[in-house]
Amino acid sequence: MPKALTPPLQSLQAVSGHAALRSLKPAQLTTTTRRSRRCLQINAKKTNWRDAYEELTDSKIKSISPAEASKLMKRNWVLLDVRPDDLFDESHAKGSQNAPLYRPITGKAPMQIVRSLLYQSMSVKPVEENDEFLEQAADCIKKSRGVIVTCSEGGSLDASYPSFPYGKSSRSLDALYRLLQNDIVTPKNAVHMAGGLNGWFRADLPGDGPEEWRFDARTPAEAAPAEVSSRYTKAGREVAKDRTPPKARKSGTLLQDGGNALDPYGAWEMLGKALKEKK
Repeated sequence: MPKALTPPLQSLQAVSGHAALRSLKPAQLTTTTRRSRRCLQINAKKTNWRDAYEELTDSKIKSISPAEASKLMKRNWVLLDVRPDDLFDESHAKGSQNAPLYRPITGKAPMQIVRSLLYQSMSVKPVEENDEFLEQAADCIKKSRGVIVTCSEGGSLDASYPSFPYGKSSRSLDALYRLLQNDIVTPKNAVHMAGGLNGWFRADLPGDGPEEWRFDARTPAEAAPAEVSSRYTKAGREVAKDRTPPKARKSGTLLQDGGNALDPYGAWEMLGKALKEKK
């Protein structure tokens, strides 16, 4: 006897009435609670970012600036743009080549329809993984001395705590990880462009295409260097709290600086000091 659908899936199918949704198996859908709401997620094969981060850092993949990337391009290195081809056609770095990691959803298969509906409900352009990415990337790279992988934002392999203990993921780093895993490139002939194309155009480097570049950064472009975090060390350990008594570590007259609770703004203390100086 077939298992009954959970209430969220029943309501989804009842509201939509779409044949593609009715044809899905319950195992293909999961529900999760976010901010007291039930939202639908699709189980899709995605790169485990932590595995990718460890592979990229163990391989000692270098991140270079857009200016350095421009110099390498003059030495027969290819700048590989992994954004969807429609975005590449609108605007891209001059001289770069395109091998999209994701592509717009155009098929009518049940899962494609569901993905498209969900993306559109979040005002996001529907995309899916490009099955031909590795082949297209290999074709772009084969005649060059090396490859510089880029996307819009770039991501980062620099860790910061507590927000980004494994750097900041991006499509260019994901693409570079896949190229390494499939032996299309090696750490010696592959680098990552820090800052992505946002950094390229901020550096006033040449672009191409009929449209002006748009700085559309919806997520942090990169993790901040670990040195800026005072609460955590480079190893990711939280710095011990300062347990010095407030009187011993007083740095000012305000209450938060260890001042007197009966004189939170330090007015009486300053007046006392002024009187002592007059004497």
